[in-house]
Amino acid sequence: MSVKILNDKIKNKEWFVGDGLTLADIVVFNSLIIPFSFILDPGFRKAMPNISSWWEKMSKLDLVKNTAGLLLPVGSGAGTQTKGGKKGN
Repeated sequence: MSVKILNDKIKNKEWFVGDGLTLADIVVFNSLIIPFSFILDPGFRKAMPNISSWWEKMSKLDLVKNTAGLLLPVGSGAGTQTKGGKKGN
């Protein structure tokens, strides 16, 4: 799925479907974990502000942190964090 399409879809919205977190948000978020963690650099994310801010909001939800651990986008300067709390690069 194109990040550009997702960026346009989430524009002026807090969630992909309805007024709260749904399965749609969880599925889209999971499909973007690897691209955001390893591929989509800060310059790309700056050009896609809607999906970037949504992804960051999703990554901070307790539901996500409790199941996937701390997820940081590539280029954040902190590496990636695994569920066990060990930092990786």
